Amino acid sequence: MTAQSSADGLMPFIDPGLDDLTREFCHAARYWFDQSGHLVAVWGVGTNGHFGISWDRWLKRQDIAPLRAARSCERLAGQLLERVRQRWPLGMAPHSIGLITDGSGVAVAPEDPWPLAPGWLDRRIARPGSLVALRRFDPAGNWALISQPSRSVAARRAS
Repeated sequence: MTAQSSADGLMPFIDPGLDDLTREFCHAARYWFDQSGHLVAVWGVGTNGHFGISWDRWLKRQDIAPLRAARSCERLAGQLLERVRQRWPLGMAPHSIGLITDGSGVAVAPEDPWPLAPGWLDRRIARPGSLVALRRFDPAGNWALISQPSRSVAARRAS
């Protein structure tokens, strides 16, 4: 897998299983966001066992593990990340990889794959084009609100 994507920012391949998995993951994430009050979250699978962060505070497993929706998101995120990791050429997949979601869309950052690295989210906000979407974000959704506030407000007014 490379950082290049199709013209609309989606992964440049057709994978119905991945589409189904992203739809299920976004549904679970939306439910979790409704319960938690967060706008976006990042899940990662790394060698150190860390797995999650929200845009406004670090999450620890004990903070969200009791929530059924969080456990479902964690399970689906692991499946998604394993499927995405398989897209890299043999021996070139990153050891640590993560994804970002706002409950409407989900994306990875192939050039900078570890979302628990300091400043990762700031770099995604500064360069939203560095994300490769597995499922498109809603143009009036939470990711748009954070990464492109003026466009997001216009989209909300239009709907």
